Amino acid sequence: MNDHEAARAERRGLHEARGVVVVERNEAALASWPTGGTDSSSWESAVDEPWFAPGTRGDGPPTAARLDALQGPDWVTRIAREELPEALEHPATRVFLSEVGLPRHWAAGVTSFAVAEKPLLPLSAAIPEAAAETEAAAEAPNADDLLHLGEFEFGHDDGPVFVHRVTGVVYVWREDDAPEPGPYPLFPLSRDVEAFVGFLEGVRRHMGACWDSYPNEPGRGAFLGAMERLDSEALTEGTPAARVWEHVFASITELSVWGY
Repeated sequence: MNDHEAARAERRGLHEARGVVVVERNEAALASWPTGGTDSSSWESAVDEPWFAPGTRGDGPPTAARLDALQGPDWVTRIAREELPEALEHPATRVFLSEVGLPRHWAAGVTSFAVAEKPLLPLSAAIPEAAAETEAAAEAPNADDLLHLGEFEFGHDDGPVFVHRVTGVVYVWREDDAPEPGPYPLFPLSRDVEAFVGFLEGVRRHMGACWDSYPNEPGRGAFLGAMERLDSEALTEGTPAARVWEHVFASITELSVWGY
């Protein structure tokens, strides 16, 4: 056996749902190890401090680098500042759409989101029939103040998504099962596009945590806590926005990696 073959014999690759690890034999560490019998201890039996580094799943608002890493740069839509419509007055939204961007196509479980073919058209131009209903709702924003971002597909119905050109609030057009409080079927979905994209990115980023948590890692709890820190108001229990996000989050909190 040559040196290369000997090195390969002392190195093992292990694969599981959480990734791949290469293990090498350490003669120095084994010098005082018992040579008889079997050691039945396992890292899976650990009940003390977690050995993984908390926070490595990522936390906080989405960044361009994180979105590129999750989606792939070709699947992120960024709109150059000079191409943003003048109607979009909200400064933070302008910066976010040009520097961080939107996932061109995002999917989890039975839910998906796709960027509009022509982003940021006014509601009246993008979906005229929805604009007519919006104008009839007493508390709804002006239809021309809502700019089309894209479309949710919930598995059984669609939900066009808009951003308010002045306030930056994200809205969704969807019939809600419990129409109180209104207005309906248009209602606020998140504080801004940063929170909206953060929720979508968070689902993808925490799939492993929810489906294959490390020992002592509160996978589902870590995910929901991270989402709460992004935009707690959007997750207020009993609101239509919370019901939408509960449906989206169920892709990893209730459904398995197999989708059921």
